[in-house]
Amino acid sequence: YPYDQVASGLLSRATKMTLQSGTFWVNNWGILQKIDRDLMEKEGSVVITHIPLFKEEDGIRWHQEILGEMIVTDQALISCTKDRATTAGAKQNLRSSALRLAL
Repeated sequence: YPYDQVASGLLSRATKMTLQSGTFWVNNWGILQKIDRDLMEKEGSVVITHIPLFKEEDGIRWHQEILGEMIVTDQALISCTKDRATTAGAKQNLRSSALRLAL
């Protein structure tokens, strides 16, 4: 299927992908994206949706990037993440954590 790079962004060849309940969940170099399989088949092209991952803890906002594999169930997406502090004055700027995203 062709896809619109302007609307969807660049999809790397180094992505990791899993299919769960009609949705392709994509780890595109740490960026979480999803593709609706039914919409893809209906439209005849791919529309990729970016899902921003942020966490707030103790007044610090952390941007999360997925590391490696993802586990996807009907209820949640679970993965290890690399977190970067985006709040000025954070004592720690980089760390690892776990992500549980309710679906």
